[in-house]
Amino acid sequence: MVKRVGILLIAAALSIALAQNAREVLQSMIDTLDAGPWQARLVGKVRVPSGDLEAIEIVLKTIPKAEVARADFIKPDALADNYVVRTKDKVYNYLFVTNQVVVYPIDRAKVEGLGFDFAKGGNPKDLAEAKDLSWTLSGEEETPQGPAWHLTAKPQDPDSLGFASAELWVLKNPPRPYRMRFLDQNGEVLADITLKAWKRAAFKESDLLEFPPDAEVVRK
Repeated sequence: MVKRVGILLIAAALSIALAQNAREVLQSMIDTLDAGPWQARLVGKVRVPSGDLEAIEIVLKTIPKAEVARADFIKPDALADNYVVRTKDKVYNYLFVTNQVVVYPIDRAKVEGLGFDFAKGGNPKDLAEAKDLSWTLSGEEETPQGPAWHLTAKPQDPDSLGFASAELWVLKNPPRPYRMRFLDQNGEVLADITLKAWKRAAFKESDLLEFPPDAEVVRK
Protein backbone atom coordinates (compact mmCIF):
# COMPACT_ATOMS: atom_id res chain seq x y z
CA MET A 1 0.00 0.00 0.00
CA VAL A 2 2.81 2.38 0.96
CA LYS A 3 4.62 1.55 -2.30
CA ARG A 4 1.48 2.26 -4.32
CA VAL A 5 0.95 5.60 -2.59
CA GLY A 6 4.57 6.48 -3.30
CA ILE A 7 4.15 5.70 -7.01
CA LEU A 8 0.98 7.82 -7.15
CA LEU A 9 2.76 10.74 -5.47
CA ILE A 10 5.66 10.49 -7.94
CA ALA A 11 3.20 10.40 -10.87
CA ALA A 12 1.36 13.44 -9.50
CA ALA A 13 4.65 15.31 -9.02
CA LEU A 14 5.69 14.53 -12.60
CA SER A 15 2.33 15.78 -13.91
CA ILE A 16 2.75 19.05 -12.01
CA ALA A 17 6.31 19.42 -13.30
CA LEU A 18 5.21 18.88 -16.90
CA ALA A 19 2.40 21.44 -16.51
CA GLN A 20 4.88 23.98 -15.11
CA ASN A 21 7.29 23.24 -17.95
CA ALA A 22 4.51 23.72 -20.50
CA ARG A 23 3.72 27.14 -19.02
CA GLU A 24 7.41 28.06 -19.01
CA VAL A 25 7.82 27.03 -22.66
CA LEU A 26 4.75 29.02 -23.71
CA GLN A 27 5.86 32.06 -21.72
CA SER A 28 9.34 31.97 -23.28
CA MET A 29 7.68 31.84 -26.72
CA ILE A 30 5.38 34.74 -25.83
CA ASP A 31 8.37 36.78 -24.59
CA THR A 32 10.10 36.27 -27.95
CA LEU A 33 7.00 37.21 -29.93
CA ASP A 34 6.23 40.23 -27.72
CA ALA A 35 9.70 41.72 -28.19
CA GLY A 36 8.56 43.54 -31.34
CA PRO A 37 6.67 43.31 -34.64
CA TRP A 38 7.34 40.13 -36.63
CA GLN A 39 6.20 38.24 -39.67
CA ALA A 40 6.33 34.67 -40.97
CA ARG A 41 5.15 32.58 -43.88
CA LEU A 42 2.63 29.89 -42.86
CA VAL A 43 2.68 26.86 -45.16
CA GLY A 44 0.78 23.57 -44.95
CA LYS A 45 -2.65 22.00 -45.36
CA VAL A 46 -6.09 23.17 -44.25
CA ARG A 47 -9.57 21.70 -44.52
CA VAL A 48 -11.94 23.59 -46.81
CA PRO A 49 -15.77 23.55 -46.71
CA SER A 50 -15.92 20.66 -49.22
CA GLY A 51 -14.13 18.49 -46.65
CA ASP A 52 -10.90 18.21 -48.64
CA LEU A 53 -7.45 19.18 -47.43
CA GLU A 54 -5.89 21.88 -49.60
CA ALA A 55 -2.50 23.57 -49.64
CA ILE A 56 -2.43 26.84 -47.75
CA GLU A 57 0.10 29.66 -47.71
CA ILE A 58 -0.29 32.80 -45.63
CA VAL A 59 1.93 35.74 -44.79
CA LEU A 60 1.28 36.51 -41.12
CA LYS A 61 2.25 39.95 -39.79
CA THR A 62 1.70 40.96 -36.20
CA ILE A 63 2.36 43.76 -33.72
CA PRO A 64 1.92 42.04 -30.34
CA LYS A 65 1.93 45.17 -28.15
CA ALA A 66 -0.87 46.68 -30.24
CA GLU A 67 -2.68 43.31 -30.37
CA VAL A 68 -3.01 43.55 -34.14
CA ALA A 69 -2.33 40.71 -36.58
CA ARG A 70 -2.84 40.42 -40.33
CA ALA A 71 -2.96 37.26 -42.47
CA ASP A 72 -2.56 37.69 -46.25
CA PHE A 73 -3.71 34.60 -48.19
CA ILE A 74 -1.62 33.33 -51.10
CA LYS A 75 -3.18 29.82 -51.21
CA PRO A 76 -5.67 28.22 -51.67
CA ASP A 77 -6.51 29.85 -54.99
CA ALA A 78 -10.08 30.57 -53.89
CA LEU A 79 -8.74 32.86 -51.13
CA ALA A 80 -5.77 34.37 -52.96
CA ASP A 81 -5.53 38.16 -52.38
CA ASN A 82 -7.96 37.99 -49.45
CA TYR A 83 -6.68 39.01 -46.05
CA VAL A 84 -7.83 39.07 -42.44
CA VAL A 85 -6.93 41.63 -39.77
CA ARG A 86 -7.58 40.94 -36.11
CA THR A 87 -7.58 43.68 -33.46
CA LYS A 88 -8.49 43.67 -29.76
CA ASP A 89 -12.22 43.66 -30.42
CA LYS A 90 -12.81 43.13 -34.16
CA VAL A 91 -11.90 40.95 -37.12
CA TYR A 92 -11.77 42.51 -40.60
CA ASN A 93 -12.10 40.04 -43.49
CA TYR A 94 -11.18 41.62 -46.84
CA LEU A 95 -12.71 39.78 -49.83
CA PHE A 96 -10.85 40.57 -53.05
CA VAL A 97 -13.47 39.34 -55.54
CA THR A 98 -16.28 41.49 -54.11
CA ASN A 99 -13.96 44.25 -52.82
CA GLN A 100 -15.66 44.13 -49.42
CA VAL A 101 -14.40 44.42 -45.87
CA VAL A 102 -16.60 42.27 -43.63
CA VAL A 103 -16.28 43.37 -40.01
CA TYR A 104 -17.11 40.97 -37.17
CA PRO A 105 -17.12 41.46 -33.39
CA ILE A 106 -14.29 39.34 -32.00
CA ASP A 107 -16.67 36.80 -30.42
CA ARG A 108 -18.44 36.12 -33.74
CA ALA A 109 -15.47 36.30 -36.07
CA LYS A 110 -14.86 33.84 -38.89
CA VAL A 111 -12.80 33.55 -42.07
CA GLU A 112 -14.88 32.92 -45.19
CA GLY A 113 -13.96 29.96 -47.40
CA LEU A 114 -12.26 27.68 -44.86
CA GLY A 115 -13.44 24.68 -42.89
CA PHE A 116 -11.02 25.72 -40.13
CA ASP A 117 -11.34 29.12 -38.47
CA PHE A 118 -8.04 30.96 -38.68
CA ALA A 119 -9.57 33.91 -36.84
CA LYS A 120 -9.49 31.74 -33.70
CA GLY A 121 -6.57 29.38 -34.24
CA GLY A 122 -4.17 30.98 -36.68
CA ASN A 123 -2.04 33.05 -34.30
CA PRO A 124 0.41 31.10 -32.09
CA LYS A 125 0.32 33.71 -29.33
CA ASP A 126 -3.48 33.56 -29.15
CA LEU A 127 -3.22 29.78 -28.74
CA ALA A 128 -0.68 30.12 -25.94
CA GLU A 129 -2.85 32.64 -24.08
CA ALA A 130 -6.26 31.01 -24.68
CA LYS A 131 -7.96 30.60 -21.29
CA ASP A 132 -9.90 27.48 -22.24
CA LEU A 133 -6.82 25.57 -23.47
CA SER A 134 -4.77 23.55 -20.98
CA TRP A 135 -1.35 22.80 -22.46
CA THR A 136 0.84 19.78 -21.67
CA LEU A 137 4.50 19.35 -22.55
CA SER A 138 4.60 16.04 -24.44
CA GLY A 139 8.32 15.90 -25.18
CA GLU A 140 11.06 17.20 -27.44
CA GLU A 141 11.70 16.66 -31.15
CA GLU A 142 14.23 17.52 -33.82
CA THR A 143 12.89 19.67 -36.66
CA PRO A 144 14.46 21.04 -39.87
CA GLN A 145 14.80 24.35 -38.01
CA GLY A 146 16.38 22.84 -34.87
CA PRO A 147 15.29 21.18 -31.61
CA ALA A 148 11.77 21.98 -30.42
CA TRP A 149 9.38 21.33 -27.57
CA HIS A 150 6.14 19.52 -28.48
CA LEU A 151 3.01 20.63 -26.63
CA THR A 152 -0.57 19.33 -26.81
CA ALA A 153 -3.89 20.73 -25.63
CA LYS A 154 -7.64 20.12 -25.68
CA PRO A 155 -10.19 22.93 -25.34
CA GLN A 156 -12.82 22.75 -22.61
CA ASP A 157 -15.42 23.50 -25.28
CA PRO A 158 -14.35 22.28 -28.77
CA ASP A 159 -17.20 24.20 -30.42
CA SER A 160 -15.92 27.51 -29.07
CA LEU A 161 -12.57 27.22 -30.87
CA GLY A 162 -13.53 24.98 -33.78
CA PHE A 163 -11.15 22.11 -33.00
CA ALA A 164 -11.04 19.18 -30.55
CA SER A 165 -7.28 19.11 -29.96
CA ALA A 166 -4.20 21.14 -30.83
CA GLU A 167 -0.47 20.57 -31.07
CA LEU A 168 2.22 23.22 -30.99
CA TRP A 169 5.95 22.86 -31.65
CA VAL A 170 8.13 25.60 -30.12
CA LEU A 171 11.74 25.98 -31.22
CA LYS A 172 14.23 26.16 -28.37
CA ASN A 173 16.60 28.85 -29.62
CA PRO A 174 15.14 31.34 -29.83
CA PRO A 175 11.81 30.12 -28.39
CA ARG A 176 9.33 30.73 -31.20
CA PRO A 177 6.53 28.78 -32.90
CA TYR A 178 7.54 26.25 -35.54
CA ARG A 179 4.41 24.22 -36.28
CA MET A 180 0.70 24.09 -35.37
CA ARG A 181 -1.68 21.17 -35.95
CA PHE A 182 -5.41 21.02 -35.22
CA LEU A 183 -7.66 17.94 -35.15
CA ASP A 184 -11.42 17.41 -35.04
CA GLN A 185 -13.29 15.06 -32.68
CA ASN A 186 -12.62 12.12 -35.02
CA GLY A 187 -8.87 12.76 -35.04
CA GLU A 188 -8.96 14.11 -38.59
CA VAL A 189 -6.63 16.98 -39.49
CA LEU A 190 -8.28 20.40 -39.76
CA ALA A 191 -5.02 22.26 -40.33
CA ASP A 192 -1.31 21.47 -40.21
CA ILE A 193 0.82 24.59 -40.53
CA THR A 194 4.57 25.23 -40.42
CA LEU A 195 5.99 28.70 -39.82
CA LYS A 196 8.83 29.59 -42.19
CA ALA A 197 10.94 32.69 -42.83
CA TRP A 198 10.20 34.09 -39.37
CA LYS A 199 11.78 37.53 -38.89
CA ARG A 200 11.48 40.85 -37.11
CA ALA A 201 9.69 43.62 -39.00
CA ALA A 202 9.22 47.40 -38.89
CA PHE A 203 5.61 47.86 -40.01
CA LYS A 204 3.14 50.01 -38.08
CA GLU A 205 -0.44 49.36 -36.96
CA SER A 206 -1.75 51.56 -39.78
CA ASP A 207 0.08 49.37 -42.31
CA LEU A 208 -1.77 46.27 -41.13
CA LEU A 209 -5.15 48.03 -41.02
CA GLU A 210 -4.87 49.37 -44.57
CA PHE A 211 -7.76 48.49 -46.94
CA PRO A 212 -8.62 49.63 -50.49
CA PRO A 213 -10.25 53.08 -50.18
CA ASP A 214 -13.14 52.05 -52.46
CA ALA A 215 -13.93 48.80 -50.58
CA GLU A 216 -17.48 48.36 -49.28
CA VAL A 217 -17.67 47.89 -45.51
CA VAL A 218 -20.15 45.27 -44.29
CA ARG A 219 -20.73 44.98 -40.53
CA LYS A 220 -22.00 41.73 -39.04
